[in-house]
Amino acid sequence: MIKLTAVGTDRSTNECNFATTVISLQIPSIDIKLLGEPVQYQKVKVEICIENPLLVPLKQGVLTVGGPGLIDVTQIRIDEIKGRHISAVFEITPWKSGTKELLVDFDCDQIKDVKGSKTMLVRRAMVCTTLPLIF
Repeated sequence: MIKLTAVGTDRSTNECNFATTVISLQIPSIDIKLLGEPVQYQKVKVEICIENPLLVPLKQGVLTVGGPGLIDVTQIRIDEIKGRHISAVFEITPWKSGTKELLVDFDCDQIKDVKGSKTMLVRRAMVCTTLPLIF
């Protein structure tokens, strides 16, 4: 938190004015939710919710997501966060099984380098093969 105080004098009236405000430097939170079970080679939806801690809209937002074996680095543009929260839903198609981590970075004109991550267990795809029957 920063407490900002200003004092000024009106030269024409010699009146002194005083103002104070408190500015919170809270870092926005990023919440990442899987909207399904991650399975190798199958699409799964991901929802990312971003909190706006400021009293003004966040503009020119860019959400950068990536994760080895999950999704190549992708940018999602968010023009403006007007309220306290915004969410974005997108799909990933994991191509590797096992424990994987989705990495998220949010930047906008007022806030930079807000980071979040989600660790997930990607199930191996079931492979069905038909073997010829020999009699």
